[in-house]
Amino acid sequence: MTFCRRRWTCGFVTVCGLLLAGSGALLVHLWRTPLRALPDLDLSGAHPQIVETIHTAQEEVRRHPRKGLAWGRLGTVLMAHELNAAAIDCLHQAAVFEPRQFCWPYFSATLEERNNFDAALADYQRAVSLQPAHAPLRWRLATLLQRLGRLDEAEEQFREVARLSPDSQYPWLGLGRAAVSRGDRKAARTCFENAVTRAPWDRTAQSELARICFLTGDLATAARCREQAAQLQEPFPIMPDPTIQEIERLKSEILLLPETADALAARGDLAQAAEAFRSLIRERGDLPRPRISLGITLQRMGDLPGAVAVFHEVAKNFPGEPLAHYQLALALDLLHDPDGAIRSYHDCLALKPDFAPAYLGLGITLKNRGDTSGAVAALRQAVEADPQLAAAYVSLGTLELDQGNRTAAIHDLESALQLSPDDPVARAYLQRAQE
Repeated sequence: MTFCRRRWTCGFVTVCGLLLAGSGALLVHLWRTPLRALPDLDLSGAHPQIVETIHTAQEEVRRHPRKGLAWGRLGTVLMAHELNAAAIDCLHQAAVFEPRQFCWPYFSATLEERNNFDAALADYQRAVSLQPAHAPLRWRLATLLQRLGRLDEAEEQFREVARLSPDSQYPWLGLGRAAVSRGDRKAARTCFENAVTRAPWDRTAQSELARICFLTGDLATAARCREQAAQLQEPFPIMPDPTIQEIERLKSEILLLPETADALAARGDLAQAAEAFRSLIRERGDLPRPRISLGITLQRMGDLPGAVAVFHEVAKNFPGEPLAHYQLALALDLLHDPDGAIRSYHDCLALKPDFAPAYLGLGITLKNRGDTSGAVAALRQAVEADPQLAAAYVSLGTLELDQGNRTAAIHDLESALQLSPDDPVARAYLQRAQE
């Protein structure tokens, strides 16, 4: 027992000595690291609140000139206020003093990517080596590699993102585009189908699947996906990352005032947008629109059941609001509840008989149910309500052609191409009808 205790004591002392030696070496390294001067900023025309926010961060660096967190804080504050060149300098200095913190090279890479691909690539790779399980970081690295034409490396990163975030559509969109670049349309279709399976509410996923189906000659699926895409909200092109979105919180109050919930949603900051809509609902519970916007935001975040619950609540509490019934119908359709969707479309149209998007959605749902005559009637009402609705003409043309009504099909498809000359699906179906 005495011998064991002696061995344990000696081992403990040895480990402590090694740790102290390592810490000492690190401290010596940090102490010998030459300090970078604070960035020279011209804030003469800035709002006093912005000046105060930046000066506070600068003062923290003056008090702790060898502290990585202080430099990183200053860098992110400058980043939030779009002083990007100075932000990069500060973030690089933060990485010197905190070389194991992945955020500093990650943040600087997002800024460098705008005009210095080589620097951005090096910083992304450094950040990934420090935090390999951060999926949005790997996605950005993969996207940059893809832009540089390094498809093998990009695909490797996208596959890892798909493993880390199995429910995300973003890596599959990247893999699909890489397959298109290689000319492998079969693989591209599989990837885009995986994206749509994970995010049927994503307009980009539906559009990409429509495009590859058109290229492979599957016009029926291309038309169906195009119809679905026409009803969906504009997507956010970048894989969301709460780590990046936190930088928005560093903005001065004067800049946050105009950042309404709608602006946050439009910029793709969906989590903060949802919270902003909830705050607005608490303040103005008598308004239906913030609730509808919350449901749309939840749908864009991939929370279809949550969106349906919100739309149900709005339709119940504000039964005279047609948009609530319309959004509920779209969400139910995405959840594969066509009966519920059809009821909601009818509820919407009972309140607003001239609402063309509801007729379009109803027609598409009835078409998918096999009710061709009902679908044609709904789509005819859609173009009567809005003669500029190209998607309705395309749907009508494909339906008429399937029914053997070539003359009506040609008329509708020509109308679609007059409104949308670059629509490949309409052009392909028109050629088929004319032949």
